Amino acid sequence: MAQPIHIQKLRASKKIACLAKEAQELLKDCGIHTTGSADNNHYRITPMGTLKPTWLSIDGMATCGIDEKFAWKKVALVNIAGFLDLPTNFMLAGLAEQGLRYRTKNDKIRRLLIMLDAILLR
Repeated sequence: MAQPIHIQKLRASKKIACLAKEAQELLKDCGIHTTGSADNNHYRITPMGTLKPTWLSIDGMATCGIDEKFAWKKVALVNIAGFLDLPTNFMLAGLAEQGLRYRTKNDKIRRLLIMLDAILLR
């Protein structure tokens, strides 16, 4: 026999849904474009190279639907030379577990900014 839903739990879930929509609108008002909604989760690639279910991601992040496979087959991991905090070995292991091929590149910040400008100006 199913347990009845307690009224406080029902109120809390309605409040959370309302706050989630408010948060998304606040981000939009601040000029931060997002993907997703509180109604459905999707996956986002974490900094460790794993998939995490989430309801909201900033536009441009690598995401896929819950029932989808990655649209990407290859990934480039670019590290700024001297930035020692980036756990590239963990990230690459996580990406490999997802079946993605990868390559790494260590570069100086100046060259990286030039490459980024070239990509954005296309």
